[in-house]
Amino acid sequence: AERSIRERKDAEADERIRNRLKRDKIFDRVASFENTLLQNRVDAYAAHCEKMDSKQQWLQEQLESRQSNVEKIAAKQQKTRENVQKHLEEKQAKAEEKYWEICARHDKAATVRNDNLATTIKGYQTTNTKKKTSHASRYERMLVDWEREQIRKQNERMAPPGGGGGGEGSALSKTYSDSILLAAERRKNHAEVVGANRERLRRAHHFEVEQQVEKLRSMRLKVQVMDDARATADKRRTEVVANCAREKMHLQNRVDRTKNSKDNEKMYNMLEELDPDPEAVARINELLGELGLQKIGFIKEGDEEGK
Repeated sequence: AERSIRERKDAEADERIRNRLKRDKIFDRVASFENTLLQNRVDAYAAHCEKMDSKQQWLQEQLESRQSNVEKIAAKQQKTRENVQKHLEEKQAKAEEKYWEICARHDKAATVRNDNLATTIKGYQTTNTKKKTSHASRYERMLVDWEREQIRKQNERMAPPGGGGGGEGSALSKTYSDSILLAAERRKNHAEVVGANRERLRRAHHFEVEQQVEKLRSMRLKVQVMDDARATADKRRTEVVANCAREKMHLQNRVDRTKNSKDNEKMYNMLEELDPDPEAVARINELLGELGLQKIGFIKEGDEEGK
């Protein structure tokens, strides 16, 4: 038992020694790894510093070359501006060309639509005319048939039960003639009604056309009045601008002559003719006082009475 205990203790001691050796190796590897990382950081920092130095040197060279090539840079900028202007002009030209193409396409489409509409309306009118003619013909035919049927029924009612004779034939002939006259009278009345309706429709159409013409005439008159008013306003505005420019030029010329003159009386005469307001007189007197000249003292009568 003591031997086994001793062997176990010896084994544990050997195990502790091996573990200690392993820990030493591990510590050595960790220290080597940390040293390697530190060296890599130092190398990376040195490379970064070298890169920054080279970058700063390159920037300095670029700045010096830029300062030494001012004319070249200005020429390049001018060329760039010209290229931009040319590009904008080409873009504007393309946009205008596309716009006019679209307008032409729309005009063509409108022409096609108008042609199709005219064709459709013409077809409708032809169909309506045919239907109206057919309906009128059918109505006339039905009216004739109805009148014949009425005449036949009336003759059957007035015929004697026993048969015919000479007097009976004359009465039948007379009755038939009255029926024909009645049918003719009805047709005449129908024709008169149709003629009256057509006359009424014609007058209504004529009145509508007159109303439309009057409306167009009033619209044209209104547009003409607006154009005349606009032209008159433009003419007055042009005259006012021309008069203001003319008076400004004359006043400027007179002021220039007064400034170049040695006679102060011209300046005082010009100020009296301009007839400034009291505030302007106060400012003018202030400026004249600064220049050591005689002040002006004229004030409008209404302002003096108010004061």
